[in-house]
Amino acid sequence: MSKWISVEDRLPLEDGDYICTRYITNSVEVISFCAAEEGEPARWFDAPSFYGGMGSNYHGATTEQREKMKRFNRVIGWMPLPPPMERVK
Repeated sequence: MSKWISVEDRLPLEDGDYICTRYITNSVEVISFCAAEEGEPARWFDAPSFYGGMGSNYHGATTEQREKMKRFNRVIGWMPLPPPMERVK
Protein backbone atom coordinates (compact mmCIF):
# COMPACT_ATOMS: atom_id res chain seq x y z
CA MET A 1 0.00 0.00 0.00
CA SER A 2 1.22 3.49 -0.79
CA LYS A 3 1.98 6.11 1.83
CA TRP A 4 0.07 9.39 2.17
CA ILE A 5 1.43 12.28 0.11
CA SER A 6 0.79 15.80 1.39
CA VAL A 7 -0.74 18.19 -1.16
CA GLU A 8 1.86 20.66 0.07
CA ASP A 9 4.62 18.32 -1.12
CA ARG A 10 3.12 17.57 -4.53
CA LEU A 11 -0.06 16.95 -6.48
CA PRO A 12 -0.79 14.04 -8.81
CA LEU A 13 0.73 14.38 -12.28
CA GLU A 14 -2.20 12.78 -14.12
CA ASP A 15 -5.98 13.09 -14.16
CA GLY A 16 -7.72 10.32 -12.30
CA ASP A 17 -9.22 9.10 -9.07
CA TYR A 18 -7.16 9.08 -5.87
CA ILE A 19 -7.65 8.09 -2.24
CA CYS A 20 -7.78 11.36 -0.28
CA THR A 21 -8.15 12.65 3.25
CA ARG A 22 -9.67 15.97 4.29
CA TYR A 23 -8.50 18.60 6.80
CA ILE A 24 -11.50 18.93 9.11
CA THR A 25 -13.21 15.56 8.95
CA ASN A 26 -10.12 13.39 8.49
CA SER A 27 -12.34 11.24 6.31
CA VAL A 28 -10.91 8.96 3.64
CA GLU A 29 -12.63 8.90 0.26
CA VAL A 30 -11.98 8.58 -3.46
CA ILE A 31 -11.89 11.96 -5.23
CA SER A 32 -11.25 12.79 -8.89
CA PHE A 33 -8.35 15.07 -9.78
CA CYS A 34 -7.71 17.15 -12.89
CA ALA A 35 -4.06 17.95 -13.54
CA ALA A 36 -3.09 21.49 -14.53
CA GLU A 37 -3.59 22.40 -18.16
CA GLU A 38 -2.59 25.51 -20.05
CA GLY A 39 -4.42 28.42 -18.44
CA GLU A 40 -6.18 26.19 -15.87
CA PRO A 41 -4.97 25.29 -12.37
CA ALA A 42 -4.87 21.73 -11.07
CA ARG A 43 -7.96 20.93 -9.01
CA TRP A 44 -9.82 18.30 -7.04
CA PHE A 45 -13.37 17.59 -8.16
CA ASP A 46 -14.92 17.11 -4.77
CA ALA A 47 -18.37 18.19 -3.72
CA PRO A 48 -18.85 16.99 -0.17
CA SER A 49 -22.41 15.80 0.24
CA PHE A 50 -22.42 16.36 4.00
CA TYR A 51 -21.75 20.11 3.69
CA GLY A 52 -24.93 21.96 4.64
CA GLY A 53 -26.63 18.65 5.39
CA MET A 54 -28.54 18.56 2.12
CA GLY A 55 -26.07 17.44 -0.52
CA SER A 56 -25.12 20.96 -1.58
CA ASN A 57 -22.04 21.17 -3.75
CA TYR A 58 -19.38 23.76 -4.43
CA HIS A 59 -21.02 25.18 -7.56
CA GLY A 60 -24.37 25.65 -5.84
CA ALA A 61 -22.92 27.17 -2.67
CA THR A 62 -22.83 30.80 -1.60
CA THR A 63 -19.51 32.63 -1.55
CA GLU A 64 -19.34 32.23 2.23
CA GLN A 65 -20.00 28.49 1.99
CA ARG A 66 -17.34 28.14 -0.71
CA GLU A 67 -14.76 29.85 1.50
CA LYS A 68 -15.59 27.49 4.39
CA MET A 69 -15.22 24.51 2.05
CA LYS A 70 -11.85 25.74 0.84
CA ARG A 71 -10.54 26.32 4.39
CA PHE A 72 -11.97 23.45 6.37
CA ASN A 73 -12.91 20.72 3.94
CA ARG A 74 -9.90 20.81 1.67
CA VAL A 75 -7.95 17.76 0.59
CA ILE A 76 -4.71 17.59 2.60
CA GLY A 77 -3.30 14.23 1.55
CA TRP A 78 -3.66 11.69 -1.22
CA MET A 79 -2.36 8.39 -2.53
CA PRO A 80 -2.86 6.39 -5.73
CA LEU A 81 -5.62 3.80 -5.85
CA PRO A 82 -4.37 0.23 -5.49
CA PRO A 83 -4.57 -2.01 -8.55
CA PRO A 84 -7.84 -3.90 -9.00
CA MET A 85 -8.17 -7.25 -7.31
CA GLU A 86 -7.36 -10.24 -9.48
CA ARG A 87 -10.32 -12.39 -10.38
CA VAL A 88 -10.35 -15.85 -8.92
CA LYS A 89 -11.70 -18.56 -11.19
